[in-house]
Amino acid sequence: MIVSSLIDQVGKSGASDPRDRIFALLGIWRKIAKERFGQELDVRADYSKTVQTVYVEFMTTLLHESGSLDNLVSFRPPGKTARIKKLPSWVPDYSLRQFMPMIDYVSRLAPLRSIDASANMRSHNPPQSEVGNRIFHVFSNRLFIPTFVFGEVTHTGNTALETLEGDYSKTRELLLASPQRHPDGRSRLRAFHSVLACDTGWLSVTHYRCWWTWQFLINVNNVRRSRGVAPQEWFHLETSSFLEQMLAGEDGACLPTFDEFKALCEENGIWESGDINGGVSQALIIRKMETELDKFAHHIHYVYGQSRRPFLLDNGYYGMTSEDVRPGDTVRILPGASTFFTFRKIDQADSKEDRQVLIGETYVSGAMEGEASEYVKHTGRQWENICVV
Repeated sequence: MIVSSLIDQVGKSGASDPRDRIFALLGIWRKIAKERFGQELDVRADYSKTVQTVYVEFMTTLLHESGSLDNLVSFRPPGKTARIKKLPSWVPDYSLRQFMPMIDYVSRLAPLRSIDASANMRSHNPPQSEVGNRIFHVFSNRLFIPTFVFGEVTHTGNTALETLEGDYSKTRELLLASPQRHPDGRSRLRAFHSVLACDTGWLSVTHYRCWWTWQFLINVNNVRRSRGVAPQEWFHLETSSFLEQMLAGEDGACLPTFDEFKALCEENGIWESGDINGGVSQALIIRKMETELDKFAHHIHYVYGQSRRPFLLDNGYYGMTSEDVRPGDTVRILPGASTFFTFRKIDQADSKEDRQVLIGETYVSGAMEGEASEYVKHTGRQWENICVV
């Protein structure tokens, strides 16, 4: 996204005043607004305003002048403490480093794909805002928008950092709770693997097998050190049944079998000890898998590796969004937006508004090219107006 990348460049240039993340680019903003949207950008450098006011006013102007809710993909790393306090969830903290939105990553890797999550939804006639002819409006730092609920999060998986440390417990629970077949007919493992790289198809079965094997090896080592459990005992107790269920009905071996993993451990002298930190055995394993692991890490870096977490929806779809996602959050379609967004309801008994917090842009495997409209039509859901705070 142009906005995020430009603001990030200003940050790298050493701007000390966080307001200059916006003010330093006013000339470019005005040029983009005029050329792309035929609008005059009404933003001026006013250092009497607080950082919060500058960021909120800029995002409000950006939404109004562009008329596009795609601008909400501006990504704020949720795993870090926000530097600028009291910002609404729909306003990025531009003082932090901006990550590449997933929709931009997919467009670069697969430029011919027609990414449009809300395609075919226009016939559903979203309600107009009470302000002007827009379908959304901002009032008192609150963003009012109509949405369709596509699904509710039931399980979340591990982040990339957690898996690198040998913890895949959440991902295991997510997969075991999933239907054996994804709604579009793919096996659950293939669908889950696809969401890690946004369905770009750049990674093969071999890459995923190496990824899982490495997770198992790290976990073996962790269990040996923390609980004193031998690899064969751990594998029989914790993983053999998981592999058996995951590999049932698979049309490709996306995971190593028990015998294959055992053979790898025995070959490298770690089946008895579980110690992969011994120089020789570790070097042998890494050398055999480093090409596949390097390619895997490279292609998931901008999706899975950027403070994001996979999840399972109540309708059987897998997705990827901010690592802050929790069970109970809802994945929604916004009118005209190319991607999905995840929200969390705020319970306020004294409010008549459906107040929600924006968790982040969201990719849903198998539903990014207009397929969601058929699902929404089938479920009979209607537009719901929410207030994003």
